[in-house]
Amino acid sequence: MQEIAGILEKPNIHFTIDKDEEECLQCLAFCTDQQKDLGKAYGDVILLDGTYRINKCRMPLYTSVDDT
Repeated sequence: MQEIAGILEKPNIHFTIDKDEEECLQCLAFCTDQQKDLGKAYGDVILLDGTYRINKCRMPLYTSVDDT
């Protein structure tokens, strides 16, 4: 959690945290200003890359770009 908090505290990081009714983490999404700019510039293209359970928590990890 300290490692994640350290990333989210950096300047120019935008993030969203979704939890279920029991306050269990369901999704953590974050991006940089540069990634947001790329999403706006190339909004007609959607990139989604997934890797399966390679992180310490054995959770799926996806990388995506959108223009929101």
